[in-house]
Amino acid sequence: MRIAICDDVPECVRNLERCLVPLLEPGDVCESHVDGKTLISAHRNQPYDLVFLDVEMPGLNGIELGIPLRGIYQHTRIVYVTRHRDFAVEAFALRAAHYLVKPIKVSDLVDIVAEARAFYRSRIRGYLQIGWMQSRTFVDLDD
Repeated sequence: MRIAICDDVPECVRNLERCLVPLLEPGDVCESHVDGKTLISAHRNQPYDLVFLDVEMPGLNGIELGIPLRGIYQHTRIVYVTRHRDFAVEAFALRAAHYLVKPIKVSDLVDIVAEARAFYRSRIRGYLQIGWMQSRTFVDLDD
């Protein structure tokens, strides 16, 4: 399973990485990004199954990032992570899988990672990559 963390605060990234480590299985990939542009670029090359997005970031915020993430691969499970409860309505409008308020603990992530893994295994990553110039999208072969 491919997992991404996107947060502009390095301490928050490290905390989330520490919390995820005990939940990872062999073959899982967990990558960190400090801005939305690098996340989108990596997601275009090989989509993530689970993405933890900080809501408040300079440039593209987490809510704005949800739209292109969905456009590239609609089955990516997005978990919004923030210090504020104010953005929950917007997050769930983008079909967020979860909405967590910082600080994050391992116990917060157990069910989230298990749900994402079950969903991932049910789909077993069969997709067709369609691209033109700098743009790519991924279409599930099951769709």
